[in-house]
Amino acid sequence: MMEKRETESLKTMKGRTNKDQRNIKSDMEKHAREKVRSTLLFREARSKIERKRIVRQRRKKANATEKTERLSTIPILVYRLKKKKQR
Repeated sequence: MMEKRETESLKTMKGRTNKDQRNIKSDMEKHAREKVRSTLLFREARSKIERKRIVRQRRKKANATEKTERLSTIPILVYRLKKKKQR
């Protein structure tokens, strides 16, 4: 019965009592509120997952950059060590 009320449009309420009309309207409003709430919760969860993904991506990029910087300084350090040994 609840599903039938949710799908019924307000135009089909002719010939119904005021109490029935109010019940149908309140059911439809309740359904709309629940739908909005679930949509908001879904968006919130999705944005939370997206933020985590972005943070992971940034960390990964930072680690790769740091590793590259360390590797690029190795030849310089080797060169300096060789120079020290020559003195």
